[in-house]
Parts: sequence; structure tokens; C-alpha cells
Amino acid sequence: MNMVMMNAMGLTLWWPRSVRHPELPFKTWKICASPLIFNAQCFVLLPVYQLKCGKRDLKESKILQGMLNVLELPEKTICVAKIYAQQPKLNERDWKEIFDEISMLQPFFVLQLERDVKSSFIDQRLMRTYCPTHLLEHPEDKKVTYQHLLILKQRLRELT
Repeated sequence: MNMVMMNAMGLTLWWPRSVRHPELPFKTWKICASPLIFNAQCFVLLPVYQLKCGKRDLKESKILQGMLNVLELPEKTICVAKIYAQQPKLNERDWKEIFDEISMLQPFFVLQLERDVKSSFIDQRLMRTYCPTHLLEHPEDKKVTYQHLLILKQRLRELT
């Protein structure tokens, strides 16, 4: 039985610690979402380019929580997937593979968090904005990110 069917039936798949907290090195990227949500209103892709812990990780978690609070969605409708990557930046081919992998979960909207944002909207159901790591290093971009999230909030209301 595949994960999508299990989630549709209300079953949660337990992931071993080695999958939930992968260690470098590994392929090019690996997605870890806990829990996976079928038909999530918002599927958040959060890149993690290095394993870190401590105060910096806590600050980034607080920033991410603040970003998700702006959307005003119930917690059960948001799926946050960490993408563990070995390179400092994922290329377009990697992102295409990631989108292909999550497309079976049929999210209403995908929020892609990145360090380098050239454009906020890619298409009707995909938006890019700055990740918490970038906002911690460049607080001047918080205003732009907040504006992106307000637009996303409006789009989500239109879709549902």
C-alpha cells in the first residue's frame, strides 16, 4: 500500500530516525515530510543545506512558524517538507524532480522557500519566497516576504 492511500485512510506512516534526520552525504536531495498530508491546502518546501542545531535552528523555526501564521490556515492543512540538500543551491532539474514527487499528494498550493528569489509567482499554484535562513541573515527582506505571504493568503482563499 502506498503512502498516499495510507494517508487517505487516516493512517500515519512511521519513519525511522535515519529517514527523519538524514546525515550528509547523500544523493543530491532528499525530502522528509512529517506527517505527509494528502490534498494539503499549502505544501511548504523548506530547503536545508546543512545539518545544524542550537540557537540558530531555533530562531529559524520561530521565523518559519511566524510565516505560516500569516497564512491563517489550520495546522492540519499545512504540510512542511524539509529538503535536505548537499549543494548550497538546488538546480531547476532537482526542483522539477521534487515537484514531480510531491504532485501525487495533490496539494492545492506549493510554497517554495529559497535563499535566492528571482520571482515570487511561477504559476497559479506555486509561489517562491525567502526561506528562514535567508531572513535570519538578511532581515531587510522580511517586508517583501510578508507581502508575498499576504498575496499567497489571498490566493489560497480564492482557491478554497
